[in-house]
Amino acid sequence: MKILFPVLLFLTIKCTAQNIKKESPIDISYTKCTNKDTSSAGICNCAFKAYADWDKELNKYYNRLRKVMHNEKDKEALEKAEAAWLLYRDAEFSSYDFMFNKTGTKWSKTRADSRINVVRDRVMQLKTYYDTLTKAKD
Repeated sequence: MKILFPVLLFLTIKCTAQNIKKESPIDISYTKCTNKDTSSAGICNCAFKAYADWDKELNKYYNRLRKVMHNEKDKEALEKAEAAWLLYRDAEFSSYDFMFNKTGTKWSKTRADSRINVVRDRVMQLKTYYDTLTKAKD
């Protein structure tokens, strides 16, 4: 089981890559919002909403995944991975703050999009893991 779990997760990510490219309702709403208000303040407001929505999804799938994991070692591995991911996320966000700390709407949107992408990608990973484990039970 120790070897099978990581292999299954890796294969699932590779096999479902096309599903990740589908636009989510959060992304659609974000695009509509930023098209409606193209000011830096408007983009920031849209980005805060989209980020909060993706963060909510991240917590939802993390908690769902923990509930379907019955092996404590699997849960511990997930917790370690999530802690490492949080460090990665924070480091990425810090780098965006330096790289994109420029005047102009373009830079506000670039920084916001970059932050959202990091969280969205993690949500998609956790969702894929959850889907894999719940379908494996069928």
